[in-house]
Amino acid sequence: MEDLGEGADEYELEVDAERGVLLRVEARLNGLPFSILEAVRITFDEPISPETFTFEAPSGQAVQQIHGSGRSEFDLPIHEAVRRSPFGIFIPARVPDDWTLRVTFVEGMERPDIPTSVVVSYRSRDATAGLMIIETAHDGPLDVAEGPDTPAAEEIFRNGQRMHARARTSEWGESQITLTQDLTTIVMSSRELDVDALATLASSLVPAPEEPPRFD
Repeated sequence: MEDLGEGADEYELEVDAERGVLLRVEARLNGLPFSILEAVRITFDEPISPETFTFEAPSGQAVQQIHGSGRSEFDLPIHEAVRRSPFGIFIPARVPDDWTLRVTFVEGMERPDIPTSVVVSYRSRDATAGLMIIETAHDGPLDVAEGPDTPAAEEIFRNGQRMHARARTSEWGESQITLTQDLTTIVMSSRELDVDALATLASSLVPAPEEPPRFD
């Protein structure tokens, strides 16, 4: 239920009764909505050209198999992701005690150009705050959404660390910080935290542990 609003105690669904298609989900906590996903435009019963399902490789390119590539492994222990990653993994030195952690390892592909990446996700237990950190090799493509409503990135510094920040707007639904630490490119984003809070967390990043926790 994470994509629908994890932590909600109530969901309101809007469904196309004729086709059974989910059109809108509103996640609520204590009677108040905190996450809304909805279809802005949808089309049914339009014919699709047969050519849509016929693949032709680009000129001079051979068809490649994708088996063994592009796979995502969910809920890895952080030390396992560190051991498998070809680049360093960084996490905030401290987060609130009620935040839970999920780690996803994404194996890269040559085509389409998908870099190996590690996604570190935090979420408060009451679903009122969340943080996503996407980490890739410094020379890989950035995993940053771009669009006509994307605000311009502003260069900022926090504790001597150079970063680029995008503030949340009515058209752009999340705050975002991008920075490079050692040889790792890091994109931090949140729908609830503002740029100042993200920059504070970004300035506290430390290498993730390489060993499992010990309980003596």
